[in-house]
Amino acid sequence: MRLDAPEPIPRHAVTHDHAVVGFVTDGRATMWAGAAYALGRGDVLLLPEGAPHHLIDTSGAALYGLALCASCLTAPWGEALIEIFDAVRRGAPAVRHIDDASLARVESALGQLEAELATPGVGHAIAVAGLLSSVTVELLRASPIAADARPSEQPIIADALAYIERHALDGISLKDVARAVGRAPAHVAAVVKDETGRTVGDWVTDARMAFARQLLLRSDETVESIADRLGYRSPSHFHRVFRRQHAHTPGAWRALHRRGAAQP
Repeated sequence: MRLDAPEPIPRHAVTHDHAVVGFVTDGRATMWAGAAYALGRGDVLLLPEGAPHHLIDTSGAALYGLALCASCLTAPWGEALIEIFDAVRRGAPAVRHIDDASLARVESALGQLEAELATPGVGHAIAVAGLLSSVTVELLRASPIAADARPSEQPIIADALAYIERHALDGISLKDVARAVGRAPAHVAAVVKDETGRTVGDWVTDARMAFARQLLLRSDETVESIADRLGYRSPSHFHRVFRRQHAHTPGAWRALHRRGAAQP
């Protein structure tokens, strides 16, 4: 996709409930992701789930984006990607750089991945894993890029969201998150809401739903068993939350997406 600078430039950053890797293939842009980064061809922007960011300016920048459910990444390449995103949460630069040869390999892999996801064929899961492994290798070998300023977002946000990703299935509450980051619950609630536009409870629910989708799609567990694993008080409670987010009951969503994945 091509980036266009918004008019006027937003006063508040936006967030996503998924992690993003953006590969700049052309033009120039300036992005704020905790600090201002000048982006050009070959630069790679890494945005963990919930990381506040916004576009400042652009000169015809083109970007290839890869959206990922970090909570679902269990393969070896996924574990490596999680470590990369965790490093960004801890203060590492959110931008890396790859050379033209690496960028060409990434563009080829992402093009094949786009086609595979659009029309799954025989060996779909293996193909997707192989292509994402190739992209991850290029990220691991990429060089960090310094920002124009020190990160300004409050570090407790990164710590809070990382804790939620790891403990969402443990029945955690705002108090648990606040205890983990060493701050008062009211303070954590206010900072997370102000910086991300979403509540701690919203982030916990999103992490649970990510696990739910993977279990529905990849396993034969009953909906009742999945509800229990996710820490819901009852299957009916799980049904309500899932339907509110996905417009389908868990069973209907499973049937719909399994049928789509099975098509040649």
